[in-house]
Amino acid sequence: MENRFLRGSGPARRRVLSLAAALLLASCPAFAAGPGTTDEYRWGTAPGADFRVLLEKPVVTEMEAEPWKDPETGEHRIAGWSELHGVFEVPFEALVRVLTDYEGQSRYSPRLFSARVESREGDLIRVAQNVGMSILGIKVRYDLVLEYREERLSDGGFAQRSRLLSNPSGNLYESFSSWYVLPVTVDGKSCVYVRGFSRPGIRRPFPGMAGALRTFTPGEVKDLLERYVKEARKLGE
Repeated sequence: MENRFLRGSGPARRRVLSLAAALLLASCPAFAAGPGTTDEYRWGTAPGADFRVLLEKPVVTEMEAEPWKDPETGEHRIAGWSELHGVFEVPFEALVRVLTDYEGQSRYSPRLFSARVESREGDLIRVAQNVGMSILGIKVRYDLVLEYREERLSDGGFAQRSRLLSNPSGNLYESFSSWYVLPVTVDGKSCVYVRGFSRPGIRRPFPGMAGALRTFTPGEVKDLLERYVKEARKLGE
């Protein structure tokens, strides 16, 4: 049945449609873009990567936490992002298994308290996580639901990325991350090149949180990667 509000003259119809569009936009929350990178994932070899230099010596190439104020809500936030890469003598497929063992990572990842795979549809995996950290004695917990995408790339590498679907705890406004793993040969040894990227957006941070993140995050992301490699070596034995 034809909607009676859409009958009539062109100008009248346009006014109704314009009003409907305005109401729709008003019902959607506004999200202002924060400072820093707009990258949602980083795949491929990082510029200037020297596999020999990186062998068993992962390097944090970027680490930033920028405080800012959302002009729409007046809310204080932190735009954070970090990147690291390294080369390890570890079986390629074993490391891929570790990165895709979403529920098992809580055994050796100190910040991941729990994880549950909610669904799998092709290369998309929906995972609910409870993550926490302690900075300067202040403990923070995050409840989040992420969508992971896994891909085998034409260069022979494996790539994974994630994006935030929902945040029941309400203390993140965005979250993106990625891992890239590529088989390489260094001095005749079969190794893997690994590149990790993370971009969390934190809502209502406590005073001094940005500085604490800049100080402690580099060591923590290196430690996490080394834990993944250690677990992969166990699988490859």
